[in-house]
Amino acid sequence: MGHLQASWSQAATYPDGTPFPDTFGFQVSIGTSPGVYTRTIDVGNLLSVWIPGLITDTLYYVAVRAYDGVGNFSAYSTEVAAFAVADDPTPIFAAMADYRVVGR
Repeated sequence: MGHLQASWSQAATYPDGTPFPDTFGFQVSIGTSPGVYTRTIDVGNLLSVWIPGLITDTLYYVAVRAYDGVGNFSAYSTEVAAFAVADDPTPIFAAMADYRVVGR
């Protein structure tokens, strides 16, 4: 089995581009095709997450979105892609803007 680690900044906007001021938490979405997410993880107000249970050497696409206390969602972050790594090696970082995904 493999894993990825993702981290992000707190800045977010609504889908129409206006500022998203009242962040209550974040959802991290992941899938093996661009823009198609098959797994979503609610991480509360954390700014990083370890995503276990992935297939090693498989390319995953990851995006994050914020939500407020009444269920409104921000736009998704810029999507990033990384290969899942085996659970035991030292992770290598691939960075894109202010989002970071651990992979190789």
